[in-house]
Amino acid sequence: MKRRIIDLHTHTIYSDGVLTPIELIDRAYDNGVSVLSIADHDTLGAYEDESTFEQAEKRGIRLIPGVEISAKYRSVGIHVLGLFIDHENDALHNVLKRQYDFRIEYMNRVVDMLEKDGWAIASKESLLSLGSITKAHISQSIVEHEENASRLKEVFGEIPSRGRFIEAMMNEGCKYFLERETLSPAEAIQAIHDAHGVAIFAHPIASLYEDMDMTALRDVISNTNFDALEAFYYYHDQSRGGAMVTAIDQMTELAQEFGLAVSAGSDYHGPNPAHGRQTDVGFKGMPRKPGLKYLKALEEIALKDGGRRGSVRIREHPCAVEIRGHRRTKDRVADRADEPILLGVRVLGEGERRTRQIGVCLAHNEGQAARYHHLFDLLLRRHRIRRGCERQDEEERAGKGAEKLAAEHEDLLSVVLN
Repeated sequence: MKRRIIDLHTHTIYSDGVLTPIELIDRAYDNGVSVLSIADHDTLGAYEDESTFEQAEKRGIRLIPGVEISAKYRSVGIHVLGLFIDHENDALHNVLKRQYDFRIEYMNRVVDMLEKDGWAIASKESLLSLGSITKAHISQSIVEHEENASRLKEVFGEIPSRGRFIEAMMNEGCKYFLERETLSPAEAIQAIHDAHGVAIFAHPIASLYEDMDMTALRDVISNTNFDALEAFYYYHDQSRGGAMVTAIDQMTELAQEFGLAVSAGSDYHGPNPAHGRQTDVGFKGMPRKPGLKYLKALEEIALKDGGRRGSVRIREHPCAVEIRGHRRTKDRVADRADEPILLGVRVLGEGERRTRQIGVCLAHNEGQAARYHHLFDLLLRRHRIRRGCERQDEEERAGKGAEKLAAEHEDLLSVVLN
Protein backbone atom coordinates (compact mmCIF):
# COMPACT_ATOMS: atom_id res chain seq x y z
CA MET A 1 0.00 0.00 0.00
CA LYS A 2 1.40 3.37 -1.02
CA ARG A 3 1.62 5.95 1.72
CA ARG A 4 0.32 9.28 0.42
CA ILE A 5 -1.15 10.97 3.50
CA ILE A 6 0.39 14.21 4.69
CA ASP A 7 0.05 15.82 8.10
CA LEU A 8 1.73 19.21 8.39
CA HIS A 9 0.73 20.21 11.91
CA THR A 10 1.42 18.07 14.97
CA HIS A 11 2.77 18.57 18.50
CA THR A 12 5.10 16.80 20.91
CA ILE A 13 6.17 17.07 24.54
CA TYR A 14 8.37 20.01 23.58
CA SER A 15 5.21 22.14 23.81
CA ASP A 16 1.78 20.87 24.84
CA GLY A 17 1.76 17.49 23.13
CA VAL A 18 1.76 14.15 24.90
CA LEU A 19 4.17 12.08 22.79
CA THR A 20 7.90 12.36 22.24
CA PRO A 21 8.99 13.09 18.65
CA ILE A 22 9.95 9.45 18.16
CA GLU A 23 6.60 8.22 19.53
CA LEU A 24 4.79 10.67 17.26
CA ILE A 25 6.72 9.54 14.19
CA ASP A 26 5.97 5.90 15.00
CA ARG A 27 2.27 6.66 15.36
CA ALA A 28 2.32 8.62 12.10
CA TYR A 29 3.91 5.62 10.41
CA ASP A 30 1.25 3.29 11.81
CA ASN A 31 -1.43 5.66 10.48
CA GLY A 32 -0.04 5.71 6.94
CA VAL A 33 1.59 9.15 6.93
CA SER A 34 4.27 9.77 4.30
CA VAL A 35 5.01 13.45 5.02
CA LEU A 36 4.96 14.91 8.53
CA SER A 37 5.72 18.21 10.21
CA ILE A 38 6.20 18.71 13.93
CA ALA A 39 5.12 22.28 14.67
CA ASP A 40 5.39 22.84 18.39
CA HIS A 41 4.35 26.12 19.99
CA ASP A 42 7.14 28.70 19.84
CA THR A 43 9.92 26.12 20.01
CA LEU A 44 12.09 24.04 17.71
CA GLY A 45 13.15 21.66 20.46
CA ALA A 46 11.99 18.56 18.58
CA TYR A 47 14.56 19.24 15.86
CA GLU A 48 17.52 19.68 18.20
CA ASP A 49 17.76 15.94 18.74
CA GLU A 50 19.31 14.06 15.83
CA SER A 51 17.21 11.00 16.69
CA THR A 52 14.09 12.81 15.45
CA PHE A 53 15.43 12.91 11.90
CA GLU A 54 16.89 9.43 12.16
CA GLN A 55 13.56 7.95 13.24
CA ALA A 56 11.71 9.68 10.41
CA GLU A 57 14.26 8.32 7.95
CA LYS A 58 13.98 4.85 9.46
CA ARG A 59 10.22 4.95 8.99
CA GLY A 60 10.45 6.33 5.47
CA ILE A 61 8.66 9.53 6.46
CA ARG A 62 9.65 12.87 5.02
CA LEU A 63 9.99 15.25 7.96
CA ILE A 64 9.43 18.94 7.19
CA PRO A 65 10.71 21.31 9.89
CA GLY A 66 7.93 23.47 11.27
CA VAL A 67 6.89 25.71 14.14
CA GLU A 68 3.64 27.27 15.37
CA ILE A 69 4.13 30.85 16.53
CA SER A 70 1.62 32.57 18.79
CA ALA A 71 0.55 36.06 17.73
CA LYS A 72 -2.14 38.61 18.43
CA TYR A 73 -4.14 40.59 15.88
CA ARG A 74 -6.15 43.51 17.30
CA SER A 75 -6.39 41.83 20.72
CA VAL A 76 -7.38 38.45 19.23
CA GLY A 77 -4.95 35.55 19.48
CA ILE A 78 -4.06 33.69 16.30
CA HIS A 79 -1.43 31.11 15.44
CA VAL A 80 1.03 31.34 12.55
CA LEU A 81 2.35 28.06 11.23
CA GLY A 82 5.78 28.02 9.59
CA LEU A 83 6.72 25.13 7.29
CA PHE A 84 9.88 24.36 5.30
CA ILE A 85 11.81 26.51 7.73
CA ASP A 86 15.53 26.46 8.35
CA HIS A 87 15.30 25.24 11.92
CA GLU A 88 18.77 26.56 12.74
CA ASN A 89 18.15 30.08 11.46
CA ASP A 90 19.45 32.66 13.93
CA ALA A 91 16.75 35.26 13.25
CA LEU A 92 14.00 32.72 13.91
CA HIS A 93 15.69 31.52 17.09
CA ASN A 94 15.94 35.10 18.34
CA VAL A 95 12.21 35.60 17.82
CA LEU A 96 11.40 32.34 19.59
CA LYS A 97 13.63 33.39 22.48
CA ARG A 98 11.43 36.49 22.84
CA GLN A 99 8.37 34.26 22.86
CA TYR A 100 9.96 32.05 25.52
CA ASP A 101 10.58 35.09 27.70
CA PHE A 102 6.95 36.18 27.24
CA ARG A 103 5.81 32.71 28.31
CA ILE A 104 7.97 32.74 31.44
CA GLU A 105 6.62 36.14 32.44
CA TYR A 106 3.06 34.87 31.94
CA MET A 107 3.76 31.68 33.89
CA ASN A 108 5.13 33.62 36.86
CA ARG A 109 2.06 35.83 37.05
CA VAL A 110 -0.58 33.14 36.60
CA VAL A 111 1.09 30.70 39.03
CA ASP A 112 1.23 33.47 41.64
CA MET A 113 -2.49 34.16 41.06
CA LEU A 114 -3.46 30.49 41.36
CA GLU A 115 -1.38 29.92 44.49
CA LYS A 116 -2.81 33.06 46.09
CA ASP A 117 -6.28 31.65 45.51
CA GLY A 118 -5.38 28.41 47.26
CA TRP A 119 -4.60 26.04 44.39
CA ALA A 120 -1.75 23.58 44.81
CA ILE A 121 0.53 23.66 41.79
CA ALA A 122 3.95 22.41 40.75
CA SER A 123 6.92 24.66 41.42
CA LYS A 124 7.91 27.20 38.82
CA GLU A 125 11.21 25.39 38.40
CA SER A 126 9.50 22.12 37.50
CA LEU A 127 7.18 23.91 35.08
CA LEU A 128 10.15 25.59 33.41
CA SER A 129 11.76 22.20 32.88
CA LEU A 130 8.85 21.27 30.57
CA GLY A 131 10.09 23.59 27.80
CA SER A 132 7.71 25.92 25.99
CA ILE A 133 5.25 26.65 28.82
CA THR A 134 1.57 26.72 27.85
CA LYS A 135 -1.75 26.93 29.66
CA ALA A 136 -1.95 23.18 29.19
CA HIS A 137 1.11 22.60 31.38
CA ILE A 138 -0.23 24.83 34.13
CA SER A 139 -3.75 23.39 34.07
CA GLN A 140 -2.41 19.84 34.01
CA SER A 141 -0.40 20.57 37.13
CA ILE A 142 -3.62 21.76 38.81
CA VAL A 143 -5.85 18.83 37.85
CA GLU A 144 -3.22 16.20 38.67
CA HIS A 145 -2.34 17.56 42.11
CA GLU A 146 -3.95 15.45 44.85
CA GLU A 147 -4.50 18.45 47.12
CA ASN A 148 -6.86 19.96 44.53
CA ALA A 149 -9.08 16.88 44.13
CA SER A 150 -11.90 17.81 46.49
CA ARG A 151 -12.06 21.41 45.27
CA LEU A 152 -12.07 20.33 41.63
CA LYS A 153 -14.92 17.88 42.28
CA GLU A 154 -16.84 20.62 44.05
CA VAL A 155 -16.43 23.01 41.13
CA PHE A 156 -16.69 20.58 38.20
CA GLY A 157 -18.44 17.57 39.70
CA GLU A 158 -15.37 15.49 38.78
CA ILE A 159 -11.66 15.80 38.14
CA PRO A 160 -11.72 17.71 34.85
CA SER A 161 -9.36 17.36 31.93
CA ARG A 162 -6.74 20.05 31.53
CA GLY A 163 -8.65 21.33 28.52
CA ARG A 164 -11.85 21.73 30.49
CA PHE A 165 -10.02 23.56 33.28
CA ILE A 166 -8.59 25.99 30.72
CA GLU A 167 -11.99 26.57 29.13
CA ALA A 168 -13.67 27.26 32.46
CA MET A 169 -10.91 28.98 34.40
CA MET A 170 -8.09 30.40 32.24
CA ASN A 171 -9.48 31.62 28.93
CA GLU A 172 -10.60 35.18 28.29
CA GLY A 173 -13.45 36.20 30.57
CA CYS A 174 -12.55 33.57 33.16
CA LYS A 175 -11.35 34.00 36.73
CA TYR A 176 -7.69 33.27 36.05
CA PHE A 177 -7.36 34.89 32.65
CA LEU A 178 -4.26 37.02 32.13
CA GLU A 179 -3.06 38.75 28.99
CA ARG A 180 0.23 37.43 27.66
CA GLU A 181 2.57 39.63 25.66
CA THR A 182 3.23 38.13 22.25
CA LEU A 183 4.17 38.96 18.67
CA SER A 184 2.11 40.58 15.98
CA PRO A 185 1.23 38.41 12.96
CA ALA A 186 3.57 40.55 10.86
CA GLU A 187 6.48 39.77 13.20
CA ALA A 188 5.71 36.06 13.22
CA ILE A 189 5.38 35.92 9.43
CA GLN A 190 8.60 37.85 8.94
CA ALA A 191 10.47 35.46 11.24
CA ILE A 192 9.23 32.51 9.18
CA HIS A 193 10.15 34.20 5.92
CA ASP A 194 13.58 35.08 7.29
CA ALA A 195 14.02 31.36 7.91
CA HIS A 196 13.07 30.67 4.26
CA GLY A 197 9.74 29.15 5.30
CA VAL A 198 6.10 29.30 4.24
CA ALA A 199 3.81 31.26 6.58
CA ILE A 200 0.35 29.77 7.14
CA PHE A 201 -2.72 30.96 9.05
CA ALA A 202 -3.21 27.99 11.39
CA HIS A 203 -6.69 26.51 11.88
CA PRO A 204 -8.77 29.53 10.75
CA ILE A 205 -11.94 27.51 11.37
CA ALA A 206 -11.03 27.42 15.07
CA SER A 207 -10.59 31.20 15.06
CA LEU A 208 -13.98 31.53 13.39
CA TYR A 209 -15.74 29.45 16.05
CA GLU A 210 -13.86 30.72 19.09
CA ASP A 211 -12.78 34.32 18.53
CA MET A 212 -14.23 36.09 15.48
CA ASP A 213 -16.88 36.18 12.80
CA MET A 214 -16.28 35.83 9.06
CA THR A 215 -15.86 39.57 8.59
CA ALA A 216 -13.12 39.66 11.20
CA LEU A 217 -11.51 36.56 9.71
CA ARG A 218 -11.36 38.20 6.30
CA ASP A 219 -9.93 41.30 7.94
CA VAL A 220 -7.06 39.26 9.42
CA ILE A 221 -6.25 37.64 6.09
CA SER A 222 -6.46 40.83 4.04
CA ASN A 223 -4.17 42.74 6.40
CA THR A 224 -1.44 40.13 6.78
CA ASN A 225 1.08 38.51 4.47
CA PHE A 226 0.17 34.84 4.77
CA ASP A 227 1.20 32.39 2.07
CA ALA A 228 -1.50 29.83 2.85
CA LEU A 229 -4.46 28.89 5.05
CA GLU A 230 -4.68 25.67 7.00
CA ALA A 231 -8.03 24.94 5.39
CA PHE A 232 -7.83 21.14 5.60
CA TYR A 233 -8.55 20.91 9.31
CA TYR A 234 -11.19 19.20 11.43
CA TYR A 235 -12.39 21.42 14.25
CA HIS A 236 -13.88 19.96 17.42
CA ASP A 237 -16.34 22.36 19.04
CA GLN A 238 -15.87 22.04 22.81
CA SER A 239 -19.01 24.08 23.46
CA ARG A 240 -20.93 21.18 21.88
CA GLY A 241 -19.13 18.36 23.62
CA GLY A 242 -16.34 18.14 21.06
CA ALA A 243 -18.67 17.77 18.08
CA MET A 244 -16.66 17.68 14.86
CA VAL A 245 -17.03 20.57 12.44
CA THR A 246 -16.11 19.91 8.83
CA ALA A 247 -15.52 23.17 6.97
CA ILE A 248 -12.72 22.15 4.62
CA ASP A 249 -14.53 23.29 1.50
CA GLN A 250 -15.57 26.60 3.08
CA MET A 251 -12.03 27.38 4.22
CA THR A 252 -10.59 26.25 0.88
CA GLU A 253 -12.89 28.70 -0.90
CA LEU A 254 -11.72 31.40 1.49
CA ALA A 255 -8.10 30.62 0.61
CA GLN A 256 -8.91 30.80 -3.08
CA GLU A 257 -10.69 34.12 -2.55
CA PHE A 258 -7.42 35.62 -1.30
CA GLY A 259 -5.15 33.74 -3.70
CA LEU A 260 -3.59 31.61 -0.96
CA ALA A 261 -2.48 28.00 -0.97
CA VAL A 262 -4.08 25.37 1.26
CA SER A 263 -2.26 23.48 3.99
CA ALA A 264 -3.44 20.41 5.87
CA GLY A 265 -2.85 19.53 9.50
CA SER A 266 -4.43 17.42 12.20
CA ASP A 267 -3.09 19.57 15.07
CA TYR A 268 -2.55 16.28 16.85
CA HIS A 269 -1.46 16.67 20.48
CA GLY A 270 -1.65 13.09 21.69
CA PRO A 271 -3.89 10.11 22.31
CA ASN A 272 -5.71 11.77 25.22
CA PRO A 273 -9.33 12.22 23.99
CA ALA A 274 -9.91 14.91 26.61
CA HIS A 275 -7.65 17.29 24.74
CA GLY A 276 -9.45 19.95 22.75
CA ARG A 277 -7.84 18.95 19.45
CA GLN A 278 -8.95 15.36 18.90
CA THR A 279 -8.03 14.51 15.31
CA ASP A 280 -5.51 11.67 15.21
CA VAL A 281 -2.19 12.10 13.42
CA GLY A 282 -2.64 11.35 9.75
CA PHE A 283 -6.39 12.09 10.05
CA LYS A 284 -7.06 8.49 11.00
CA GLY A 285 -10.80 7.80 11.04
CA MET A 286 -11.67 11.10 9.36
CA PRO A 287 -13.96 11.08 6.30
CA ARG A 288 -11.35 12.82 4.14
CA LYS A 289 -7.55 12.71 4.19
CA PRO A 290 -5.18 15.15 2.48
CA GLY A 291 -2.91 13.94 -0.30
CA LEU A 292 0.33 15.12 -1.80
CA LYS A 293 -1.28 17.81 -3.97
CA TYR A 294 -1.40 20.10 -0.93
CA LEU A 295 2.28 19.56 -0.30
CA LYS A 296 3.19 20.35 -3.90
CA ALA A 297 1.44 23.72 -3.77
CA LEU A 298 3.32 24.69 -0.60
CA GLU A 299 6.63 23.55 -2.06
CA GLU A 300 6.04 25.75 -5.07
CA ILE A 301 5.68 28.72 -2.75
CA ALA A 302 8.88 27.84 -0.90
CA LEU A 303 10.76 27.64 -4.20
CA LYS A 304 8.68 30.23 -6.05
CA ASP A 305 10.38 31.63 -9.12
CA GLY A 306 11.13 35.30 -8.60
CA GLY A 307 9.20 35.37 -5.33
CA ARG A 308 9.99 36.70 -1.91
CA ARG A 309 12.48 33.96 -1.15
CA GLY A 310 14.02 34.09 -4.62
CA SER A 311 14.06 31.90 -7.67
CA VAL A 312 15.66 28.50 -7.78
CA ARG A 313 17.03 26.57 -10.73
CA ILE A 314 18.12 22.95 -10.45
CA ARG A 315 20.69 21.29 -12.75
CA GLU A 316 21.45 17.60 -12.43
CA HIS A 317 24.94 16.10 -12.76
CA PRO A 318 25.75 12.38 -12.93
CA CYS A 319 26.53 12.29 -9.23
CA ALA A 320 25.02 15.48 -7.90
CA VAL A 321 22.37 18.13 -8.20
CA GLU A 322 23.50 21.74 -8.39
CA ILE A 323 21.05 24.33 -7.15
CA ARG A 324 21.34 27.93 -8.26
CA GLY A 325 19.03 30.82 -7.61
CA HIS A 326 18.37 34.32 -6.43
CA ARG A 327 17.95 35.19 -2.79
CA ARG A 328 16.52 38.26 -1.17
CA THR A 329 19.00 39.68 1.30
CA LYS A 330 18.14 41.75 4.35
CA ASP A 331 18.69 44.97 2.42
CA ARG A 332 17.36 44.27 -1.04
CA VAL A 333 15.04 42.07 -3.04
CA ALA A 334 16.80 39.67 -5.38
CA ASP A 335 17.23 40.98 -8.90
CA ARG A 336 16.46 38.20 -11.33
CA ALA A 337 18.75 39.87 -13.87
CA ASP A 338 21.70 39.05 -11.60
CA GLU A 339 23.69 35.90 -12.27
CA PRO A 340 22.26 33.15 -10.04
CA ILE A 341 24.57 32.18 -7.19
CA LEU A 342 25.23 28.64 -6.08
CA LEU A 343 22.77 27.79 -3.35
CA GLY A 344 23.66 24.19 -2.82
CA VAL A 345 25.01 20.89 -4.03
CA ARG A 346 23.30 17.61 -3.33
CA VAL A 347 25.29 14.44 -3.81
CA LEU A 348 23.48 11.46 -5.30
CA GLY A 349 24.21 7.83 -4.70
CA GLU A 350 24.98 5.69 -7.72
CA GLY A 351 21.91 5.15 -9.86
CA GLU A 352 19.74 7.42 -7.76
CA ARG A 353 18.35 10.79 -8.78
CA ARG A 354 16.56 11.56 -5.50
CA THR A 355 18.76 9.64 -3.13
CA ARG A 356 18.39 9.16 0.57
CA GLN A 357 21.81 7.54 0.71
CA ILE A 358 24.05 10.55 0.97
CA GLY A 359 23.47 14.26 0.86
CA VAL A 360 25.01 17.63 1.38
CA CYS A 361 23.77 21.15 0.94
CA LEU A 362 26.41 23.85 0.82
CA ALA A 363 25.08 27.36 0.62
CA HIS A 364 26.31 30.88 0.28
CA ASN A 365 24.53 34.20 0.35
CA GLU A 366 26.70 37.32 0.23
CA GLY A 367 29.07 35.97 2.83
CA GLN A 368 26.35 34.46 5.01
CA ALA A 369 26.03 30.69 5.10
CA ALA A 370 22.40 29.63 4.74
CA ARG A 371 20.82 26.24 5.22
CA TYR A 372 18.39 24.74 2.75
CA HIS A 373 16.92 21.68 4.42
CA HIS A 374 13.61 22.14 2.62
CA LEU A 375 15.15 21.91 -0.87
CA PHE A 376 15.69 18.20 -0.42
CA ASP A 377 13.53 15.27 0.63
CA LEU A 378 15.94 13.97 3.25
CA LEU A 379 19.65 14.48 3.79
CA LEU A 380 21.23 11.38 5.27
CA ARG A 381 22.79 12.54 8.48
CA ARG A 382 25.19 9.69 9.03
CA HIS A 383 27.11 10.25 5.78
CA ARG A 384 28.64 13.71 5.82
CA ILE A 385 30.72 15.37 3.14
CA ARG A 386 32.96 18.10 4.49
CA ARG A 387 33.59 20.96 2.08
CA GLY A 388 32.18 18.76 -0.65
CA CYS A 389 35.15 16.38 -0.68
CA GLU A 390 35.12 13.89 2.22
CA ARG A 391 32.71 10.96 2.11
CA GLN A 392 32.13 7.47 3.41
CA ASP A 393 34.16 4.75 1.70
CA GLU A 394 31.08 2.97 0.43
CA GLU A 395 30.07 6.20 -1.34
CA GLU A 396 33.43 6.64 -3.05
CA ARG A 397 32.08 6.90 -6.55
CA ALA A 398 29.52 9.55 -5.63
CA GLY A 399 32.13 11.35 -3.53
CA LYS A 400 34.52 11.72 -6.44
CA GLY A 401 31.78 13.29 -8.51
CA ALA A 402 31.01 15.67 -5.68
CA GLU A 403 34.68 16.57 -5.27
CA LYS A 404 34.96 17.60 -8.90
CA LEU A 405 31.82 19.70 -8.70
CA ALA A 406 32.85 21.25 -5.39
CA ALA A 407 36.23 22.28 -6.80
CA GLU A 408 34.43 24.50 -9.30
CA HIS A 409 32.81 26.48 -6.47
CA GLU A 410 35.33 26.21 -3.66
CA ASP A 411 34.87 29.82 -2.57
CA LEU A 412 31.14 29.28 -2.03
CA LEU A 413 31.29 26.08 -0.01
CA SER A 414 31.15 27.58 3.46
CA VAL A 415 29.05 25.24 5.54
CA VAL A 416 28.01 21.62 5.56
CA LEU A 417 24.51 20.59 6.48
CA ASN A 418 24.54 17.75 8.96
